[in-house]
Amino acid sequence: APLVIRRAHVGDAEEAAAVRVRSIRAGYADVMPRPYLDGLSATATASRWRAAVAHEELMLLMATRSGRPVGLLVCGPSAGAHDPPGIGEIYQLFMDPSEFGSGAAHALFAAGARALRSRGFGELVLWVLERNTRARRSIPATAGAPTARVTRST
Repeated sequence: APLVIRRAHVGDAEEAAAVRVRSIRAGYADVMPRPYLDGLSATATASRWRAAVAHEELMLLMATRSGRPVGLLVCGPSAGAHDPPGIGEIYQLFMDPSEFGSGAAHALFAAGARALRSRGFGELVLWVLERNTRARRSIPATAGAPTARVTRST
């Protein structure tokens, strides 16, 4: 089935939260401490998602396949304290583990980059944990690719 990428809405909160939790547990299994991963709550995430959807500066995109949410992306103005105006940031990109390696993350990333450019952001940044090799390998090497800011924090 084809991947469909659309703007997210408040009604996506529970499914988006579940995708986020599954993605973090699978993608960060060798990066984050097990107690942290076990303590992730889809319920708490859903309430934060609803608040984010209402935030006008943020853009939230949902990827679906056969009507089932399989990925989410949140982007907006850079949160970097020293970044000048005009820099956009991809804050979050989470994929259901069933989509790892399918190319869906690249498609969702590209949609987020287009959304930022359409709002006038000429440069994109993305923070990636140094130990998150899957994410570091999958940052699209395309025109307009972001500046990847690697951090050692876990």
